[in-house]
Amino acid sequence: MSLSRIISLVSEDLDEVNKKLVEYTKSDIDLINDVSAYIINSGGKRVRVILTLLFAGLLGVDRERAIKIAAITELIHTATILHDDVVDDSSMRRGLPTANKKYNNPAAVLVGDFVYTRAFQLIADFNDNSLMSLYTDAVNVIAEGEVRQLINLGDLTINEEKYFAVIYSKTARLFEVCCHAIAKLKYSEDLVLQGKLAKFGSFLGTGFQIIDDVIDYLSSKEESGKSKGDDLAEGKPTLPLIRLREVGSLEDKQLVEKIILQEKGLEVLDYVVERMEANDCFTYCFNRAYQEADKAKDIIKDFADSEYKQALLTLVELSVRRQA
Repeated sequence: MSLSRIISLVSEDLDEVNKKLVEYTKSDIDLINDVSAYIINSGGKRVRVILTLLFAGLLGVDRERAIKIAAITELIHTATILHDDVVDDSSMRRGLPTANKKYNNPAAVLVGDFVYTRAFQLIADFNDNSLMSLYTDAVNVIAEGEVRQLINLGDLTINEEKYFAVIYSKTARLFEVCCHAIAKLKYSEDLVLQGKLAKFGSFLGTGFQIIDDVIDYLSSKEESGKSKGDDLAEGKPTLPLIRLREVGSLEDKQLVEKIILQEKGLEVLDYVVERMEANDCFTYCFNRAYQEADKAKDIIKDFADSEYKQALLTLVELSVRRQA
């Protein structure tokens, strides 16, 4: 199944989600409207929205409620982007200037706050305390992930365990919520099944983020929409860098430590990529992502064959075998 076929399965609902995002972020304050519209209309894969809608199709969840859950989750993702780009001092995203660069940091932070609170107003419409808890817990974990990542900067004790704790919190948890919320709507009394189905999202999200971290080293700005080597420039110890320190030469280990301490930056990017390739670091990362993909696919293997099931399986594959 192709990506175009996946999108065609949910195209009407996806269009409706996009309309809802505009509707839900309207305000009497022009700056809020401007910043919200800018980031919502700046592209993006909408992978969390597509995941939510496909999962709803697989489980047979009511269309209107699924659309609202998809919009809520995308609003939370949008708010995290607004905040992340300020924290990271990012200048490019999706091939365009970030909101904080186009406007300013205070505007990006405050509109991010507005988008967060609007998402929770919409969750409250469900009048379901367990659904509210699901989202509040998730946003709390996402915030903890940001703090974990901040703590890891300059930390020479960084290892894979700490890395995976960060990407679960920052990325995989929201993917998990996409599936958990839909499962909760379908199987409100079966907590065990809800938890199992939620894992589809966390495995997919983990694999997705590993590939994102590889792309940061390998893809150009034209391909990924972001500046190549941003993670290295910020001294961010992601999996490719952690792996190089684990298996590389003494010289490699010393170089990685200088990068983590931000004593070296983009001037060594090409050399670092060469050393990563020489030590099969990218192959290692790809294989870890493929393992997560296999675990995700295993979660839904017993569902009856359908276009939604096939689309989800394909989405998993595309997420870990992409170039941007």
